[in-house]
Amino acid sequence: MRKTYKGFTLVEMLVVMAIIVLLSAVGFFGGRAIIQNAADTAHKKGASTISTALTAYYNQTLSYPEATGSFETLVETTLVDYLGGFDGGNDAIYYYMVSEDRNSFLACVYLGGSDKSSKEDLYCEGNGFNSLPTGTPATDRLIKYDANLTSAYGKILGCLPADRCIPGTWSGEDKAWQ
Repeated sequence: MRKTYKGFTLVEMLVVMAIIVLLSAVGFFGGRAIIQNAADTAHKKGASTISTALTAYYNQTLSYPEATGSFETLVETTLVDYLGGFDGGNDAIYYYMVSEDRNSFLACVYLGGSDKSSKEDLYCEGNGFNSLPTGTPATDRLIKYDANLTSAYGKILGCLPADRCIPGTWSGEDKAWQ
């Protein structure tokens, strides 16, 4: 009489494990892309909200606010009446640039979150695209990554108060400026 064993063979187990690994890899990388797209959308909405608040400020005062002090002061003091509740997404670096005559501005956000080493693009709102270095299309809201510091990308990431520009880091975890 022959013994019969109940269970799976080694080959069947390996096939099942291979399928699980494959599905996990697809889900992991696909999920990361979805999360990054959602974060980018929240950051773009934040820049758009700040841009709308700056436009409302301009309509009342006939000039955009100075880019002095901190970005936190700009948002929580100068623009507080125009913003309502601000949620800048998870960990984001925002930039505010204003022209010398205070008649044009850019509100930008770094799409790589608070990690500038990821070499992501910038998203900008405002009417100050003509103040960027030549070669930057005046209507592009998305400024592609460029290691050249004289480009629009480099000018915005190298933002200094002396350039009429202030950066600010939004912590999504704390829902506050850092």
